[in-house]
Amino acid sequence: MAYSFKHSDKSVEAGLKRIACSQIDKALDEFDNRGRAEAVHQVRKRCKKLRGLLRLVRPHFADYKKENAAFRDAARLLSPIRDRAAMIEAFNRIAVRFEDEIDTHALAPIREQLGAARRDPDDDETERLERFRAAIVEARERAENWALDRDGPKTFEGGVEKTYARAVDAMAEAHDKRTGEALHEWRKRVKYHWYHARLLKRGRKDVLDEEADAAGDLSDILGDHHDIVVFEAEIESGALKAEGPDGELFRGLLKTRRATLEEKAFAKGALLCSEKPENLAKRWAGYWRASD
Repeated sequence: MAYSFKHSDKSVEAGLKRIACSQIDKALDEFDNRGRAEAVHQVRKRCKKLRGLLRLVRPHFADYKKENAAFRDAARLLSPIRDRAAMIEAFNRIAVRFEDEIDTHALAPIREQLGAARRDPDDDETERLERFRAAIVEARERAENWALDRDGPKTFEGGVEKTYARAVDAMAEAHDKRTGEALHEWRKRVKYHWYHARLLKRGRKDVLDEEADAAGDLSDILGDHHDIVVFEAEIESGALKAEGPDGELFRGLLKTRRATLEEKAFAKGALLCSEKPENLAKRWAGYWRASD
């Protein structure tokens, strides 16, 4: 459980640096030793986990904005590479979901379009990869010297509260707007809350494991929803062709599935996002204090 604080950490600051350096080291190992598509996927996840870590201590970390931007911008370098692979993975999941309702062979032209896009990489892909690695190496050097202005459970409380409050607010906005953009924003906030539950799980493992599972499940549902929104946008723009009776049926199934996922997300979100942020943050800090 490297991605969590430990009571054996000498301080919150020591735990912060331990977790950050561990995540960066794993990212570099994955980047250097895995296939390109898998490596890009994994290291982008590491960047998100690092940003979640920073959000946990942000009120007491003077370099938060600079470091958060550094990991955000590093991950963005790899976005075009990851997006091509992600579209194929999402298509395969959708095709399996609809295999009893549509002849998946009829979807082969769509799959071929996605494969062709993946086989035609950007000219600057190698440069993007090199810039990413350099940025992560520099971040590793800085992480060893990160400093917080306080210690103890209170160090977590403000970050937990702010992140959870944003998830609650994002759910309300998503419910009102019902747009792909609003639900995707909600997903991002839920994922950070998920990371925080994982980071602090040793304070009260039974409760925070359950919280992490709930947030992870909701994030997965919203992720599936986002995949469908992206496909619908690609088809609407003409970038992806889904023509004829099979294409029309596919578009109809996407619409139905998107609506189903929205209802599931709001049902789960009503439970996950029901507590007052201040109360949740105090409760989590109390778990850590009582277990120390």
